[in-house]
Amino acid sequence: MKFIKQLLILVCLPLIMSGCDQKNSSEDIIKIAAPVEHEIIEKHSSLDQETLLNQGIINLKADNVEKAIEILENYTTYYPHNSVGQFYLGKAYLNNMRYEDAIKTFRKTLMLDESETQAFLYIGQAYEKMGQRKSAIKYLYKYLIAESGSLDTKKISGEINDLAEPVIGKDIIGRVFVTNEVIKEKNLALKPMTCFESAVPEIYGSLEIIDAPANTEIEVKWRFLLKNDKKMEINSHFFTVQGTKNALALIKKPVPNWIPGEYELEILVDGEKNTNLNFYIF
Repeated sequence: MKFIKQLLILVCLPLIMSGCDQKNSSEDIIKIAAPVEHEIIEKHSSLDQETLLNQGIINLKADNVEKAIEILENYTTYYPHNSVGQFYLGKAYLNNMRYEDAIKTFRKTLMLDESETQAFLYIGQAYEKMGQRKSAIKYLYKYLIAESGSLDTKKISGEINDLAEPVIGKDIIGRVFVTNEVIKEKNLALKPMTCFESAVPEIYGSLEIIDAPANTEIEVKWRFLLKNDKKMEINSHFFTVQGTKNALALIKKPVPNWIPGEYELEILVDGEKNTNLNFYIF
């Protein structure tokens, strides 16, 4: 009898020991729960998820940015595929001037949910704060196109144009920009622009020419940028210059309107590429 008791102890002990080391995850608990308990646990889990997200959003709106980041980082660690959590974490990073983190997080948002197009706006704002104007313009334009049916397009396009600046060419070519605001009698362009409505009647390329030798050949090419890095030439101008002057190259609206998208202006001097810049139609 004593021998049997010892044998039972030896058999049961490893089972008890192994049971002590084993821990069930919340998913395991849900799986092994009875049907009614299973429903209660799942409901409780979803409530915890919603509560955590709401706490992050509340702190963000109350300008408790550090606390919001702490909560939303925790939330997105457990729920990385929730686009709403990623979106608000991106906003928290943006408010905290963590611009690179904000850009990465908003890109995750768009990967998870393409309809969350306000992320384009915030990516553009982050790039603007970082001083990267070209990238800021690119993403603000994406936001403008995505939301054009429900936005004050003049307001957003105005913000984009506020970021426009000339490019500086080489040798005899100084400042180059596009605009639709000119004083024709003086051959003078008023301000750089980069975003135009599809119904704009005329767009001008403004070229600053400095100490050009006699008979210098200038060619201005206008192109529409297609997918897969292809370009379609839509117009060109050729003229000769000498000395220092401002030149305007005009392109008129096609019928019925410009095609929305990205365009390029390229300047060639004596057959060699000098500089180029991109602009947008919405």
